[in-house]
Amino acid sequence: MTGISATPPSSGVVKTALGAESWTKWSYAADILPALRACEKEGSELVALELATGAESVFDFTPPRKMALVVGNEVSGVCPEALNLCKRRVVIPMSGRKGSLNVSHRHARFLNVTVSN
Repeated sequence: MTGISATPPSSGVVKTALGAESWTKWSYAADILPALRACEKEGSELVALELATGAESVFDFTPPRKMALVVGNEVSGVCPEALNLCKRRVVIPMSGRKGSLNVSHRHARFLNVTVSN
């Protein structure tokens, strides 16, 4: 997690996670760019879940063996500098007036589709 993400022991995280925060491995970095470079150095492919030019549909996406998923915030998405580091971009196709979901729903839908494929 990076930026303005809430982290344990925040009362909001504890209430929402219902105990999962105590057994789920997580880390926090104030700046996303060094965190992404570290993930890449450890062998993770950087993949952005973002409405971006050239993004492939989540329904056609085959996840790499080791991946760092980059999910931006609801207002501004993934920052351009982080997006430039990502080797692939994935989008969840949507119809209607809204073109996006909030972060938790986007992440959940991504996992639902990629894990079940």
